[in-house]
Amino acid sequence: MKNEKINVTVPCRFCNAKYAIEMTTAQFDELQSPHRRHIQDIIPELAPEMRELFISGMCPSCWDKLFGYEDEE
Repeated sequence: MKNEKINVTVPCRFCNAKYAIEMTTAQFDELQSPHRRHIQDIIPELAPEMRELFISGMCPSCWDKLFGYEDEE
């Protein structure tokens, strides 16, 4: 069933934290395809910082540590 909801566990390749991402089986199947659309077109309901986990393997926490902005005083 293509619209069945599943949870996919995606690990951060930097800190090894694991994130459970809910998606349909059709979305999961398309993510596995070498000829897929952009991640934002496949899973538009997923927050951009969580889509980054699929793109770079970096979780939101690691992203903030690496690229976060410091307050200027």
